[in-house]
Amino acid sequence: MKNILLLLSIVALTSCGTSRALVRWKPTVHDQKIFQHTVIEPGPHVFNFKEGDNTLLESWRSDRGQTLDQYLGSTDGTLAFVIIRNDSILYENYFNGHGPQDLSGIFSVTKSIVSLLTGIAIDEGYIESVDDPVTDYLPELARKNPYFSQLTISHLLDMRAGFKFNEDSRSPFSKSASFYFGKNLGKKVGRLKFKAAPGEIYEYQSAQTALLGLALESAVGRNLGEYFDEKVAKPLGMQNTVTWAVDDRRHNAVKAHCGLYLTAIDLAKIGRLYNNGGEWDGRRIVSREWIEGTFKPQTQYHRSWYRTEIWLKNSDSEDYYFDTREAAEGAVTGGGIGLSGDKIRICMGKREGSGTVGATAYGDFYSAIGIMQQILYIDPERNIIGVRLGEKSSESYGEFIYKLTGEL
Repeated sequence: MKNILLLLSIVALTSCGTSRALVRWKPTVHDQKIFQHTVIEPGPHVFNFKEGDNTLLESWRSDRGQTLDQYLGSTDGTLAFVIIRNDSILYENYFNGHGPQDLSGIFSVTKSIVSLLTGIAIDEGYIESVDDPVTDYLPELARKNPYFSQLTISHLLDMRAGFKFNEDSRSPFSKSASFYFGKNLGKKVGRLKFKAAPGEIYEYQSAQTALLGLALESAVGRNLGEYFDEKVAKPLGMQNTVTWAVDDRRHNAVKAHCGLYLTAIDLAKIGRLYNNGGEWDGRRIVSREWIEGTFKPQTQYHRSWYRTEIWLKNSDSEDYYFDTREAAEGAVTGGGIGLSGDKIRICMGKREGSGTVGATAYGDFYSAIGIMQQILYIDPERNIIGVRLGEKSSESYGEFIYKLTGEL
């Protein structure tokens, strides 16, 4: 009883965001029920992927002899899993009571979609360049700290702002929880402190995309959910309702770092757009230059997308880029790793949580990733899209999808 009273006292004395975090404790994929949000309804024209031949995926077996259905249904709280190649659905299934029309939170996959909207805003002239200071769009920040005037759109896309920020979604007392559960994002952004000058360090922080979202809304002059509806959801023929959480009814700023809720098949359409170089059935949605710049193989995290990591055991290589696929394969004992693309990076080291020495390979395939392993995986060279949504995970689904589709 004393513990309950203590918890209630803490809740009463803390901010709205912290008290909500203490009650909810941690984010879930079903949190659209607790937030105000912008609703994006399907348009009159719906795009449907074709049904394809799933023979290869039907023959897949896990180490325990499970079929793909059995494996996904018995591990890690998977809700939805989709594999598409050349616009044909090779695999689509739903688990744990989830259905094809059920919305699911995609958490930080939202960041990659905000990157897409940034490219569109640049194409349309709302933003001149990724090198623009964020204070061009939020001038009030210049009075908060002189570093804000040095902070560019590019720094925010690449997570190089230099903020002092605790990115821990597991703690209700973290800054991350405050940004996720709390209200008035503008006020929270104005209180951000720096520990390094912009551009000096890489550190993944949700606050950076939250700030980018506010700058984008200022640049385009409207709620980012409405902009997404007009520029992406309707043109791509999304077939189900989409919602985008906002900080509160008064300020109506979208949670650009985490707030999109949509279905697996509609998320796959973002993948199709990227695989097609920013074009959708003859209509230019975002410039090819933006897509190619996003996929420039220079860092693991660039313009809010990850280069997919593939773990390779027993590598003899050093830490550098290979110019050809053959050279990369030759650097791994036994060869035959089957990487695609013409720029592959092999990094020696130990995998986190194990003593196994090996290498991490970065090929020309990419992922948008959210906590609990929400994944949008794309392989532009082979025109493959993979989507995984789930309530929890211990699996690296980018690597899993890469290996699953290796023989397609």
